[in-house]
Amino acid sequence: MTHVKDCITDDSTRFLPYTPRHKRIPRSLGSGAFMKNETLRGIDGKIWRKGPSLLGESFASRRRRNRMPKSAKTAEHQKIWNVLVDRAINGLKNFSWTTEQPKLAMDIGCATVAKQNQREPTSSLSPVAAVGKMSTSYTSSRNGDTSHNGLLNGSSPSLATTNQTAGLSPVIRKKLMGYVGFANLPNQVHRKSVRKGFQFTAMVVGESGLGKSTLINTLFNTTLYPPKEPQPPAAERSKTVAIESIGADIEENGVRLHLTVVDTPGFGDFVNNDESWKPIVENIESRFDSYLEQENRVNRTKVIDNRVHACLYFIQPTGHSLKQIDIEFMRRLHTKVNLIPVIAKADTLTEEEVAEFKERILSDIAHHNIHIFQAPTYENEDEETIAEHEEIASKIPFAVVGSDKIVTTPDGRQVRGRVYPWGVVEVDNEEHCDFVKLRQMLVRTYMEELREYTNDVLYENWRTEKLLSMGVAQDSSVFKEINPAARMQEERIQHDAKLAKMEAEMKMVFQQKVQEKEAKLKQSEEELYARHKEMKDALDKQRLDLEEKKRKIEGGRPLTPEKASTGRKKGFLPLISALDVFSNAPDKAALDRANSWLQDFQHSPEAWATCNVLLFTPSYSAGVKLFAAQTFRTKVTYDLQQVDQKTLPELRDSLLSALKMYKAGPRNIVTQLCLAIAGIALQMPEWANPVETMVEAFGKNPETVHLLLQFLVILPEEVNGNSRIPITDDEYRERVDHLLTANSKRVVDLLSMYSQALGVSFEVQVQIFNCLRSWIMAGEVSSTDLTQSPLFAFAFEALASHQLFDAAVDVICELIHETQEIDDNMPIIELIVPKVIALKPLLLEHHEDPDRIKGYARIFTEAGETYRVLLLHHAETFFPIVEAIGECSAYSDLDIVPITFPFWMRLAQNIGKRSSVPPLFLDAYRSLMRVIIGHLHFPPDSEGLTGQEADTFRSFRHVMGDTLKDCCFVLRTDNCLLATYDLITAALSRGPEALSWQEIEAPLFALRSMGAEIDPHDNNAVPKIMDLIPLLPDHPRVRYAALLIISRYTEWINMHPDYIPFQLQYISSGFDTLDAEVSAAAGQALKYLCQDCKQHLVDFLPTLHSFLTTSGSKLSQDDKRQVYEAIAHVISAIPMERAAESLRAFSLDILSNIHTISTQPTTATQEEIGNSNNGLENLEIMLHVIRSFGEELPTSCQSTCQQAWLVLDAFLSKYGSNYEVTERTTRVLRHGITFFGKAALPVASAVVGRMSVAFENTGYSSYLWIAGKIIDSFGNGDERKLVWVEGETVEVYETLREASRVLFEQSTAKVVSLLRLKSPRDLPDVLEDYVQMLLKLVDKCPDIFFQSSAFPLAFRATMAALTVVHTDVVFAALDLFRYILTHNCLENNPSPPPKFPSYATAINGVVQKEGYELVGYLLAGFISDFPEDSTSTVVSIVRAIAFKWGHELLTWLPTILGQLPSTAAPNEAKTRFLNDVTSAIKAKEYDKVKYAILELNRVSRKTRERRQNALGVV
Repeated sequence: MTHVKDCITDDSTRFLPYTPRHKRIPRSLGSGAFMKNETLRGIDGKIWRKGPSLLGESFASRRRRNRMPKSAKTAEHQKIWNVLVDRAINGLKNFSWTTEQPKLAMDIGCATVAKQNQREPTSSLSPVAAVGKMSTSYTSSRNGDTSHNGLLNGSSPSLATTNQTAGLSPVIRKKLMGYVGFANLPNQVHRKSVRKGFQFTAMVVGESGLGKSTLINTLFNTTLYPPKEPQPPAAERSKTVAIESIGADIEENGVRLHLTVVDTPGFGDFVNNDESWKPIVENIESRFDSYLEQENRVNRTKVIDNRVHACLYFIQPTGHSLKQIDIEFMRRLHTKVNLIPVIAKADTLTEEEVAEFKERILSDIAHHNIHIFQAPTYENEDEETIAEHEEIASKIPFAVVGSDKIVTTPDGRQVRGRVYPWGVVEVDNEEHCDFVKLRQMLVRTYMEELREYTNDVLYENWRTEKLLSMGVAQDSSVFKEINPAARMQEERIQHDAKLAKMEAEMKMVFQQKVQEKEAKLKQSEEELYARHKEMKDALDKQRLDLEEKKRKIEGGRPLTPEKASTGRKKGFLPLISALDVFSNAPDKAALDRANSWLQDFQHSPEAWATCNVLLFTPSYSAGVKLFAAQTFRTKVTYDLQQVDQKTLPELRDSLLSALKMYKAGPRNIVTQLCLAIAGIALQMPEWANPVETMVEAFGKNPETVHLLLQFLVILPEEVNGNSRIPITDDEYRERVDHLLTANSKRVVDLLSMYSQALGVSFEVQVQIFNCLRSWIMAGEVSSTDLTQSPLFAFAFEALASHQLFDAAVDVICELIHETQEIDDNMPIIELIVPKVIALKPLLLEHHEDPDRIKGYARIFTEAGETYRVLLLHHAETFFPIVEAIGECSAYSDLDIVPITFPFWMRLAQNIGKRSSVPPLFLDAYRSLMRVIIGHLHFPPDSEGLTGQEADTFRSFRHVMGDTLKDCCFVLRTDNCLLATYDLITAALSRGPEALSWQEIEAPLFALRSMGAEIDPHDNNAVPKIMDLIPLLPDHPRVRYAALLIISRYTEWINMHPDYIPFQLQYISSGFDTLDAEVSAAAGQALKYLCQDCKQHLVDFLPTLHSFLTTSGSKLSQDDKRQVYEAIAHVISAIPMERAAESLRAFSLDILSNIHTISTQPTTATQEEIGNSNNGLENLEIMLHVIRSFGEELPTSCQSTCQQAWLVLDAFLSKYGSNYEVTERTTRVLRHGITFFGKAALPVASAVVGRMSVAFENTGYSSYLWIAGKIIDSFGNGDERKLVWVEGETVEVYETLREASRVLFEQSTAKVVSLLRLKSPRDLPDVLEDYVQMLLKLVDKCPDIFFQSSAFPLAFRATMAALTVVHTDVVFAALDLFRYILTHNCLENNPSPPPKFPSYATAINGVVQKEGYELVGYLLAGFISDFPEDSTSTVVSIVRAIAFKWGHELLTWLPTILGQLPSTAAPNEAKTRFLNDVTSAIKAKEYDKVKYAILELNRVSRKTRERRQNALGVV
């Protein structure tokens, strides 16, 4: 049986019984948040729950004591266990070993007792007694293994032994006297694998509509992908490729597979698909990163393999060849993942077309050196296996058809397939498609090979590159077999070299010591001279002052009294002034200057002494003292090496004295000082026991106990959370053991003592709980130690105190969570569960106190989630917890209700793994469904809700909709639908007078949420709902909800086409309302109805056209766009010739209006231009949906391209200066290029010419964007082709090349003129589209690019793009420079192509002139604003410059590095970089330039992070 519970996320996720604390879905939502775990909204607003990510783990979490709890035993496991026990008993009846007989009898006895205990009922036991009995039965039900000779594991036979004397060889060969058992190793491996299960991650990539979801569902014979979610009417389309994952646990014949399918919605669906592969590459590499991080942990027992093992790339069935996006994607990914190309929807091609298409695809793949997965062959394989391998290989790329629907063939067979008027395409028929072979390779035969190749080849290659990029080198010679004599000679040479090096180093050290001594003597001399001069100046000043006083006295004038000291030393005035800037609210420039000055001060060694004085001087303000404390904390983290090791104790004692000085507060200063002390404790091994020191210093005085508790709260958090402290892993582990582990028992005893002290205040008790929680979360305080201390009872008693309630709730929740290992913690669970159940009556007692109810909800939900396996095994004992959670779910405060949702979701998952559902839980989920629908009601005064309140409530409704899906999972969807249907009919039966719209709308929303779970073949519940919709009250909110139900149920309607006329009528009436939301919902319903039921709506196309003609003017543009999209879906379903005629008819309506305003003598009004823009938007959406008819256009479209361009050209000529006109027209042109393909060649040069002129006149970047697309599509270098245009033969490519040359020169001149008027940062769009156009030009027409006089100007303009803080612009500019500076023409080729010398001359000339500025831009951006992913590109560019222009680079670098701010790159790092580059160039070891750049990047990044994190006063 297959059990599947899917969840769609933006990364690799899985549902597990246990999740590490730092990744698990939180038990409570804190201050009013609905759910801390992220959610993703579907296209109809429905929330998909995001599971806990396992991609990364902090270093501190390695120390967690938690382990993965064992899964609950299923009925299948119990049967296996019984068989094993019976087999063991029967096998032992005729077997006897004297020495082992008693032990065997004991083992069998335990197994027999286990069987008996599992049959004992527990319903008659009290809660405590039942828990005790349950402990016996649960912990004794472990599975045992039986070997082939009938022995239980653990009872192995004794081998004959011989005495070994001193004279014998230590190696003794023994003859086996009987069966030993290592022949059973394969069975052990098999048993372990089956028990552990398998993991497999597959990625599906391809454009929308190619059937990826259907194929995956077909491939694994289960519904991994839910039905499509309709998008909200006003939802904005994503502009990037998303990454979504579906995780499912699948079981087949006792073998469990955790399958993760990674989907990439949005790939290839945009107008601009440049770099659409990039998010996919980043996702794959992030999974590699996660696996590498897990490999590097101290504890590697829980390594999760979420790497992508196979990538199914879906190719559009064009029948021609691979598109550029296909080639680019596979070229980027073939070294990172197993690529398996798949021809989607192969039933649209004939057999001959499939064969030709496959041949072209393989030819393209070979031409571009793309590696696709090939099944491995092994030695000694039989002929049948080899034949099977060759047959599978011959099918690549696989031409597949996907369908999870059962259809009937003409001969009466039930098969999976698709029905067409001409016959049935069977998915599992190898004569119809390659689906069987694909499944055979991917699942049945080579799944393990895919996993192994990913691990052994792809991952290892990536890992090697990653470690090398991080500067990790490896001597590969140690793995080679070497001649011993040669090895000795090599070692001798190395030894001599080492001695010579040591001698040179000793000489250098000696010279250095001499120089240092001379410098020290010289410095002493200068200091003596300076001191002498200072004393002389002071004496001269004193003499002058005395003479002045003498003159005043002699003149009879009084002496001016001296001003009182302000307590501020003059040396601190700049610091005080900088801090005062932030309190005076000056301009941004002053703030930036002050901020920069303070950051530099915090870096300086003088900050230690200065901040020490500030802390101990009472006259300074609290803000100044806080800055001083924060500076101490920062410098302890980053700059402790500035302090001499001998003075560290003095620094520590000074901080301890400051902490005692501020015992009365402020609290924020105390916190910063505790953080600084904790940092010193972690980095100061000489400080043997910091905890004991703090106890002695602060723990014995009631006035300072709170300081000790604050330190104990912070210590585990700082030790486990501050990863910026520079210590090694070994040092970290050693100090953690000394700081935390060795003191955990001491801390528990100390907290117990404080909690029982007389007169202890509430504030101290809260600190006690906070401290206890911090140590529990760090994994240092065991549950056993805690329950044996007075703190356990104190935590539950504190729930009665209003002041201690929240802190006690935190501790109890953490304690419950720590007992997830049920087997190991049963005695503790027996103590916790009765106390938790005893809290249930308090829900009624404190019903009016939401804060109390929230705390109780957290406790009950934590207990329910942690013990949900026990809930199902011992329902009578634990069910009060479920009842309490149900009461919390029914509470009126909607901030509390979501706390319980994760429990219901995970409980439903556990219930889904059982063969039957206990009645108690069925009742619980029925009650939950009624409660949720009650919460879905809009408040009676919903019109009074503010915009934010309304949005919050709508978001919460979607979260509750997910819980309704959990109810469907337990109760079955049809039962839930019928129960909701009954609520509506019951409300309608009361009559309109006693009926509120909320009573109807809430159940309708519930029906819409549960629509994701319906069966498209349902004939029980859904027909009743469809029949009910026309009978609903005519209220706007009700009609809105009903229309969205239709849009959600369109897949069901597709299977029941008789309902289509009624739904169309209801939808059309929705357009007649004045309510904008209802009209938008009608548009959405029509769109999805046409999308999913398009084959049934072909005959309705004239009706839709007349509807647009008659009623289109009444619709808003948003609604009209939805209608056009719906019509486009229908057109895409009809035969090509009819589809072309229909598209032409709708397009002519739009283009005729545009032609009218383009040719009229007067200027069009804004309204007319707006209507034209709306028409272009509608045409764009139709072209986007239909995409293309292929290279051979239907007859009705043969001349459409030229005709349409004439209309658009005239429109641009007259109104091209209007920005909206520009945007809309160019977007239509972009889709027109795709739609017409090669048929657009005759107008390509005219379009480029118009784009060139329009950009020169307006400066709008959209014109460059379209020009670049045309060059990319049609600019095939020097190729010449003749076409017949208007009665004459035209060399299209030559004309296009000339137009491209003019475009290049004119656009470059325009960009340069714009850069003279504006800053590059004000022109990001222009620079991005300009550089992208240059990339297309240099790729397709390099002679035009390099040989034009505009090339030097284009080079300078692209350098300006490097100063724009915009990722896409920077990447485009870097890509262009990499293309130029690594061009093949720069290689030393004895016989280069004819044009290469001229290319090289042009590049050399521009680099000689602009290279200095280019390197400056590169390094300045690299250490500051460039995105992190640009590192490899910058490395390639600088390495190319070093290789070709090394001498010039060494001349440029000193000046460039001197101009780089030291705040971004320290002077030491710049000096090291210069030295490394110099040595690399002189030694001609250019790869070392890469490591120099990476080191500079590492240091500068660390410096930036510190400057961002260090300054707390801002």
